[in-house]
Amino acid sequence: MAKNNTIRFTFIGSPVIAKDGILDEIDSKRTDSKMYRLHFGIKVDTSTEFVGLLDYPRDTLKTVDADFNSIEVAWDDREDPDVLSKVARSRLYRTNVGCEDGKIKSFISGYDFIKYLAEVLPGNDKDLTVTGTCKVRYDSKGILRRNLDIQAVWYRRDTEKPQLAMSVPLTYWKDCVDKSDLKESGKIFINGYVSQYATKEEGGKFLPFCVVFDTTKYNMEIPKHKALYDFKMKFIDVKEKTPATMMWDVRVVNGAEEVDFDESQLTDLQKMQIELGDATLDDFRPRGQIYGSKVTELRLNKPMLRDDFADGMFDTGYKLSEFEDKIAVPAKDETVADMEKSAAKPDSAKPPFEDDLELF
Repeated sequence: MAKNNTIRFTFIGSPVIAKDGILDEIDSKRTDSKMYRLHFGIKVDTSTEFVGLLDYPRDTLKTVDADFNSIEVAWDDREDPDVLSKVARSRLYRTNVGCEDGKIKSFISGYDFIKYLAEVLPGNDKDLTVTGTCKVRYDSKGILRRNLDIQAVWYRRDTEKPQLAMSVPLTYWKDCVDKSDLKESGKIFINGYVSQYATKEEGGKFLPFCVVFDTTKYNMEIPKHKALYDFKMKFIDVKEKTPATMMWDVRVVNGAEEVDFDESQLTDLQKMQIELGDATLDDFRPRGQIYGSKVTELRLNKPMLRDDFADGMFDTGYKLSEFEDKIAVPAKDETVADMEKSAAKPDSAKPPFEDDLELF
């Protein structure tokens, strides 16, 4: 199997703070102290996706040093500069929001990171770059959840383009590719899977992760469009019947999309007036942009051909029967078909932290 099974996200856009605030305090039966949950959105055009983090105070913090050796840090020592300098940078929470003169604040504890951001983000009016990891899991009700846990929050640089991007190591095979709606909607669905750590006993398990390839974005009469479409279809219209993994750049769409104005949006009387030569389509064109119904999708953007995936898809080494034994089973009695249906219709309009207590 490919070594990289982590789903990472990079969201660059304007922050969205809910009316009820950015921080929740939770009374937990599993810890001796309150738990704290940070949540806010990042908006790009008409799409908004929510990110956040959940943590709580504890006696000892477990992390790794610069050589990735496991270490433990006493709670009272977590802000000691000498201790901070020993922790691997990739395991620190970092931000420059609210800092002056290009300084960066680093935290070992997610709790401290949460409390700091809860103070500085509500007063921030600048675009942000937020990075972190996506964790897929079933909650106690058997509902598939995507938790977007932040690792770093930065002021957006002028060179960074707004995006809601995820790098997803997606595992799938021929039977996962669904073209049944292609003629009607122009979309191809891949009911794939992602590998996630389950428990110490179980190790890694695969959970459903549905993505969409929107072919309507390609005009086949334009040579470059046709070439791009054909190239991406090499990694979508697969022939293999055994599981393989491909790293994809995936874009989040969660909002009403802009639509082109055409004659299909005219009334019968408006069409008649155009036919009589008494008006043109532009006479009825509304001011501003036109938006259609709300869309919630994870769209394939491009294959990421580097590292384990430099030569394309990476064979998992599993036979299909072996892979089926690796699929996570939700808490309630649910078939694989139900699982894939649930994954195909995620409700990402809400912050994905409704049942985060299940994580602890």
